[in-house]
Amino acid sequence: MENKNQKNPTTPFEVHTLQSDNAARKSQPQQNAQASHDTPLPTPSSPKKSSEPNPFLSDTPSAETDGIGKNTFAPTSSSEQEKINYAISDISPELQDAPQPIEQKKSSWKKILLITAGILLILFVAGGAYYYISTQKQETPPPTPDTPHEPEIPTLQEDPTPEPSTYSLSIPNYFTIDLASPSVATEITTQLSTIRTQLSQQSPTDPVIFIVTDSTTTPISFHQFALAAKLGLTEDILSVLDKNFELYAYNDPETGIRFGLVVDIKDPLVLQSTLVTQEHLLSQALAPFLSSEVISTHPIVFQDNTYYNKPLRYTNLNEEETYSIDYAILNKQWLIGTSKNTLRAIFDMLHEKTSYQEPLPEFSY
Repeated sequence: MENKNQKNPTTPFEVHTLQSDNAARKSQPQQNAQASHDTPLPTPSSPKKSSEPNPFLSDTPSAETDGIGKNTFAPTSSSEQEKINYAISDISPELQDAPQPIEQKKSSWKKILLITAGILLILFVAGGAYYYISTQKQETPPPTPDTPHEPEIPTLQEDPTPEPSTYSLSIPNYFTIDLASPSVATEITTQLSTIRTQLSQQSPTDPVIFIVTDSTTTPISFHQFALAAKLGLTEDILSVLDKNFELYAYNDPETGIRFGLVVDIKDPLVLQSTLVTQEHLLSQALAPFLSSEVISTHPIVFQDNTYYNKPLRYTNLNEEETYSIDYAILNKQWLIGTSKNTLRAIFDMLHEKTSYQEPLPEFSY
């Protein structure tokens, strides 16, 4: 007797109800019931697999559709099931025996070591660079803070090597002094030293003329200059000297720069007679134009000499004859030189510019 609830074998699955199961048990023969009691129950450890194929493992839908309109799944053939089982069984041993996780761990450790070594190398380079920069900063002085710019005030500094060609060789130069200065004598000595240094570089062949002036470039008299320079000339000599005078500087080829004076005189005969008794004092009187080493505190003796038949007087102040006092009275002028060649050079310059008169017959030293 067929079960009313038995489905068509073509359907992929059956729907069981309690009513249908009870009716099926009643309709089965008695021996089937007895046999079922004699048959041992399956152990729970080995559950029986359903012989019906799983509709969810099928890849090919059936051509038939259910009442809802969805395609029903066709049962998978036994060959396909075996194929799937075979593929899984073949893959499982490979997955168990494959050493891929160990190689992956080794490669991971290598990557970690490389990254760590790279980081340490970068830190080492950065530390060395920082140390180098810090040491350089310590050696370099810190920058001074910016301060408001103030105009620089030029300061006067003595040039030990002044530029040559400072003085004119064709016209007189100014020798300016400040008569009101309490240290005018020192300033005169300093200016004479500057002239000596600069003319040594300029090396002129002829005497260089200077006009002594005050701070307003007004020429001063010889009396004013004698007082300012503290020349030790007596009043007897100063009284017969006129106010006009010139200062000379000559580059003596034998001794170097030497100075001389040309002073106008009022009466040559009176000056001549006065000098005969006071010429031994000229060494101290002309001290600003001489070296301190040759200034004698003892009386000195003058001797006679001539230059182009012109009478003159002289005395050597040292054994080397690098300093001397030579003087002559010509054409109402008193010519003085601190070396033999200085007096002769001054005489030659004046002789070319003026016509000297012969000394008076009664004039003699």
